[in-house]
Amino acid sequence: MRHSDASDLQGLTQSTGSLSEIMGELEGATSSYERALTFNAGSVPAMMAISCILRAKDSFPAAVEYLKQILRLEPTNGEVWSSLGTLIITAVLSPVDTDVTRSLLPHDGRPSAGILRISAGPLPPSRSQGKPDPG
Repeated sequence: MRHSDASDLQGLTQSTGSLSEIMGELEGATSSYERALTFNAGSVPAMMAISCILRAKDSFPAAVEYLKQILRLEPTNGEVWSSLGTLIITAVLSPVDTDVTRSLLPHDGRPSAGILRISAGPLPPSRSQGKPDPG
């Protein structure tokens, strides 16, 4: 199969996934996005969409795994870091199974500021050195 054919099929399956999501067919959407990943294993839009569906289904650990895969490919992707932080906060505050929540937190089972600090990245030099922000 030529690269352009695989790219076209990936786009088509992702579009089918989006349409299925709009129609409320989450299983069909997930299948379409997974099919898109067979054409391009590094498809960030497909992995992000699957993660969102899994989060909506309270499948937090599986959603986190997709986000981690994206971060391996794009470690500075702010949208993914934001989704990961939101997912962790949702899991901590949700009445969902505590074993699931614990699996998303550090080994001691308590949330830490480090989780959010990692997602936000370092502060700009002017703020971290105590200088007033010129803006």
